[in-house]
Amino acid sequence: MGDTLNDQPVEEKDSGETGKKEADAEKAAKARVTTMRVSDAQFEALDITPKLAKVPADALGLFIMNSDDPVLIKGAQRVTLGRHVEGGTPVSIDLTDYGAALLGVSRQHAAILISQDMYLLQDLGSTNGTWLNEVRLPPHIPRTLKNGDMIRLGQIRLYVVFHSVKANHDPDTAKTATINKNNLLHDSVILLEPDVRVAVTSVSKLTPHYLTADIAPYLEAIEQMQHVIDSIRGHKLRGLHIQAIKQGPPISVKLEGAPETIHLLRTIVGAWRSQHAATLSKVAHIIAESRELSTNAELEQSLREAQTELAQEILAQIAGGMTEPEREPYVKQLLGPLDVVTTSPLKVAAEL
Repeated sequence: MGDTLNDQPVEEKDSGETGKKEADAEKAAKARVTTMRVSDAQFEALDITPKLAKVPADALGLFIMNSDDPVLIKGAQRVTLGRHVEGGTPVSIDLTDYGAALLGVSRQHAAILISQDMYLLQDLGSTNGTWLNEVRLPPHIPRTLKNGDMIRLGQIRLYVVFHSVKANHDPDTAKTATINKNNLLHDSVILLEPDVRVAVTSVSKLTPHYLTADIAPYLEAIEQMQHVIDSIRGHKLRGLHIQAIKQGPPISVKLEGAPETIHLLRTIVGAWRSQHAATLSKVAHIIAESRELSTNAELEQSLREAQTELAQEILAQIAGGMTEPEREPYVKQLLGPLDVVTTSPLKVAAEL
């Protein structure tokens, strides 16, 4: 069985043994290098069954270069992949022994994000690219991983193997957001709860102020996001209907009219909030002090850039065939409601 990885980076090499270890690493790298480019080889589906048996239910297994034993990832929110260089930033999974330098792997090449029971892959601006099933990922925009996917970093292959993950279910069949064959919308029940990384104060009761100051703007933003999606799909714009709202915590809201947006909030937006938790916490404290975000220009610019990337990711998911000029007006339409759902002290719970 391979090593189990938590949220701590791999141990750095002892500088006193640098010469010997570098020589050993170079020897191991040469032994692993193949004369055939990975991208030129025929891509075959992974035989998952025997490999799945080696991965615990609460972990993700990485089979590097189709190795027999996986590196196991569990208990982490973010794992970086790349190669360690003396004096450089450590990575969680060091691919040096697999010939990373010779096979085009950057020092900080890619990251796997774990949030709300889902796994996402993100390129970190690598030189030779991060590929998911031989499709190159745009830098810094996460993509959802599915069981058996092949990741390629430069020319190093990794297969991801994990057990069923609820948040990765198809939104058309998910319990909380379903659409029938006639595209008629069914009710969706969401649980709204304070995000401890963003909320400055906790609220346990459904008061008039809490309803108007936090819950209503959040639900209005959901409706606005769904309008953008409906517009792209050429559907008639439908309002969001609140069927019931129940005292929490968490507060339960039964909605009709926004299943796709709710799925996005549980997956892409949820992962984005986890990734930018530190920034969102700073924003929350500025708002709590009744100050304008513009008082911190650097923080405001960083937030707006990240929200724009999120809008681009959402559009890539729902309208992948659009060109960049075609996406631009929809990006602008999404930024308003996205500002609400990303900076709100509330979040949609991952599951009921």
